Amino acid sequence: MKKSLLFIIVLFQYFNLFSQSVNQTSNPKEKEKDFGITINYFGELDSHSGVEIGMESAFFRQVRMSYHVGFYFVKEDQTDIALYWNLGYRKSFKSGYSPEAKVGIGFLTTYLPENAEGTEELLEVVYMPSVSLGLLGLDLRKTKNIPVRLFGNAMYYWKKPVGKSAEGVAAIQVGATYFFK
Repeated sequence: MKKSLLFIIVLFQYFNLFSQSVNQTSNPKEKEKDFGITINYFGELDSHSGVEIGMESAFFRQVRMSYHVGFYFVKEDQTDIALYWNLGYRKSFKSGYSPEAKVGIGFLTTYLPENAEGTEELLEVVYMPSVSLGLLGLDLRKTKNIPVRLFGNAMYYWKKPVGKSAEGVAAIQVGATYFFK
């Protein structure tokens, strides 16, 4: 488990190093940096909600890479924490509309009742593969010259404990990304 976590951290840093180049837009004199900080609300459709903080950058022109740290509030003052990485495709139109699709992998701390002794739940770290579809994206850099992108994504992820079957969870993400000039 420690080797897998170390591998993912090294992979994040490797992609981040090579993805912070300046992206050319349709006008060669106009340059747009594609590195931003994201903050968003995250909510499972049935219970948990929380906040995520992350970074994103362009890997190629329309291929995006992002990684997030999320804090989710669950019952009785328990908090889940997630660290995950996404790779996705985003198309930005002149109108500012910017839909996207992403796949991801990461780790999530969670309380699993089936591993508990008695009535107490135990905290475990589980794998978190995910897919996201964002049809509600508006890039204000295209229309208002404001370095912000607003988005709303539907996400489906799996809680996959080691050696056990995965539990699928549907969630939504609503937030904004601020791009550095």
